[in-house]
Amino acid sequence: MRISISKNRSSLESGDGYFVLSRDVFFDHVDIEDFECRKSSMIEPAYHQNWFEAETMFLPPIMYFKDGKIRFINGRHRTALLFDYLTEIPVVFLSADASRFASTMEIERTQMLLDRLLTPLDVHKYFDFPTLPIVDFS
Repeated sequence: MRISISKNRSSLESGDGYFVLSRDVFFDHVDIEDFECRKSSMIEPAYHQNWFEAETMFLPPIMYFKDGKIRFINGRHRTALLFDYLTEIPVVFLSADASRFASTMEIERTQMLLDRLLTPLDVHKYFDFPTLPIVDFS
């Protein structure tokens, strides 16, 4: 299933970015409590229809760094499902200065992690997702 990435995320700020995240980086840096808090470790092998803007335009999970760990705004299930099949997935990360309460040192550290661990997403990149059913879980 060939997928492009939807850039239609009106809630994002201008400094937030689209990236490619590797499975190894994710599992080395994820806040495991945050990742597993919604029981995303056991999921059905299917896509939720709300994960797509159009049939082949995927809405990536939104993440951020906090204290050097990857945390989620949304997309725990998408992430768990895709990493069962892929070594790299598309994601959105909030900018280093997304928190109004972050110190200069926290902003610099977060920017360093973004630069070192993530690959900016090429606007023309496609992903070959596994062919799974698209369903409405509600």
